[in-house]
Amino acid sequence: MNLDAIFNSVLSHSRGYSMGSLWQSLDVELSGAGMAYQDQTDIFLLLLKSLLHRGVIRLALEGEYIEGDADHQIQILKRAWPNTASDLEAEMGLWFLVNAPAGIVWITPEGDEIWT
Repeated sequence: MNLDAIFNSVLSHSRGYSMGSLWQSLDVELSGAGMAYQDQTDIFLLLLKSLLHRGVIRLALEGEYIEGDADHQIQILKRAWPNTASDLEAEMGLWFLVNAPAGIVWITPEGDEIWT
């Protein structure tokens, strides 16, 4: 599995959109791989961490950036993440809007912010 190719494809379809859209795009990329929910979650969090390190995104909640380095921010998401795919699906994706401890702020190459 080429994670760089997967990440590039996800970004080409989801740049500027919400965290839920990013998750759905990754889900499409990984469909047919027979991947366990926890493995997909780990890949998703790795994608977010990579984007944070590259300065492509920041994480924020209610107009304020989440403090701490990328590892700390990912741990905040990981602790709040639904335990099973059924838990995430039961909320029909509302977890990203209602219960997620942060959302994505995209940073353009010009330094502009796109709040989702």
